[in-house]
Amino acid sequence: MKGLEGTATLTRLALRRERVMIPVWMVLIVVLVVGVAVNYQRLFPTELMRENFVAEMSKNLALIAFSGHIVSADLGALMVFKIGDSAYVLLALMVLLTIFRYTRTEEESGRQDLLSAGVVGRYAPLTASLIVACGASLLTGLLCVLGLLGLGIDMVGSIAFGVALAGNGLVFAAIAALVAQLSENTRTAIAIGALALIASYLIRFVADAIGQPWLEWLSPNGWSHLLAPFGDEQWGAAGLMLVATIIVEAFAYLLIARRDLGSGLLAPRPGPAGSTRLRSPLALAWRLQRGPLLGWAIAYSVIGAVCGAAAGSMQEFIRTSSFGMTFLIHYSGNPHASSADIFLEMIVITLGMVSVFYSAFAVLRLRSEEVAGHAELLLSTTVGRIRWIASHLVNALVGTVIILAAGGFFMGLVRWLSSGDVAAFPRVFTGALLHAPAAWVLIGAALLLFGIVPRFAVAMTWVVVLYVQLIGEVLGPIFLGPTYRYSVINALQPFHWVPRIASGGVLTATPELLLTGLSILLITAGLVTFQRRNVGS
Repeated sequence: MKGLEGTATLTRLALRRERVMIPVWMVLIVVLVVGVAVNYQRLFPTELMRENFVAEMSKNLALIAFSGHIVSADLGALMVFKIGDSAYVLLALMVLLTIFRYTRTEEESGRQDLLSAGVVGRYAPLTASLIVACGASLLTGLLCVLGLLGLGIDMVGSIAFGVALAGNGLVFAAIAALVAQLSENTRTAIAIGALALIASYLIRFVADAIGQPWLEWLSPNGWSHLLAPFGDEQWGAAGLMLVATIIVEAFAYLLIARRDLGSGLLAPRPGPAGSTRLRSPLALAWRLQRGPLLGWAIAYSVIGAVCGAAAGSMQEFIRTSSFGMTFLIHYSGNPHASSADIFLEMIVITLGMVSVFYSAFAVLRLRSEEVAGHAELLLSTTVGRIRWIASHLVNALVGTVIILAAGGFFMGLVRWLSSGDVAAFPRVFTGALLHAPAAWVLIGAALLLFGIVPRFAVAMTWVVVLYVQLIGEVLGPIFLGPTYRYSVINALQPFHWVPRIASGGVLTATPELLLTGLSILLITAGLVTFQRRNVGS
């Protein structure tokens, strides 16, 4: 067909380039789903225990908002409640990054111009990326279905979950295809795609938090929940996913036919004429980093305020629940801590661990600038290598503190105002800030990778991030059970060593000093190794 010439070749090329990354994403999602199901089989071996668990969890809107409703006492429904949202988000993130990589990034680098000068049609790159991303989504859903069936879980519910998971991937693949037509900058496309993903989750979150499930029809993430795997399955939601995918993709093809190769429908905003505000590398780095930092700070402020307000209801829930304290007790820093403080500690730890995503993005901007050739131009002036790296490093280190401070400030403030507990504010605020040195360790690791193996720095940094997020806190407890707390896997998790002040733990300087010292060593090693290699190598 006209415009699709070269699609098969580009598809094979994408599969070859993704022969490691996409299988890793798929295996990670499948292991999370099946691992949680195995863990819940161990925790709730009888139907009565599962029914009691569902009855107690369904009483608390805060938990429902974070995870969605538990539609039945089936083992699969408990799995969806625990890890369903995480699986949906991970798969959506995978397809967003995959499609942007083979559409917008290829155009921005100029490679697509060379290919299009030959026998590659206008629609071939987008079609090839959709084939790869949608195929990976469908295969991931199928593997999850087979894994759940292997555990003896209900067949219809397993198929419904596979459809909900794969359908979510298809919808976000279509959204990515559309977003790729809007901006000529990959970073902007990723920001818009991430914003769409966050908005989808927040709409579903608010719908469950205020008890208005009809709002979920406005969210792709909500459609997966409305399908209700392992409950009274609503297959109409799956049909809605398919229709939305087709319509959005058709619109993306219409747009690609009406724009120039290498450009986007949204014109780039010109910089200020005659500006004197970019006279130093630090000012330039701040200009590049300030937008993401503002977004993260606002998001942390909102999340902190919401969780601070929810702590009171969680306290009552945990006090009357036979399961609540069992799941949260390992977050306690003091045997006499209240259940509300333990809940806040859990949120503080979560905010600290999620902050490494900002830290990674901020540091990896160095690699983006190097690949784009901007670093070479800047270093050809009087700006030295250390000064250039330091400009981005300061933004990463200080930015991490700012977003943690924003989350801790509003969480502690709302908790203080809602409960009258004046001491809650300094505990929560300090507890949030204490997670900064642990995040700095990842900044140092990313900088060291940038200095030693620049070509693989991005991929290896995200491997470290996934270790911190999933291996250390999700897969570790799943596979090691109670012994996880004393395992090497937990010991290698930097956030494990942070004092748990929010829940009454003792403030000790030793772990903070050790984490800070380790981050300084890693940063120093990164600076030294970058000094010894060629820029652009």
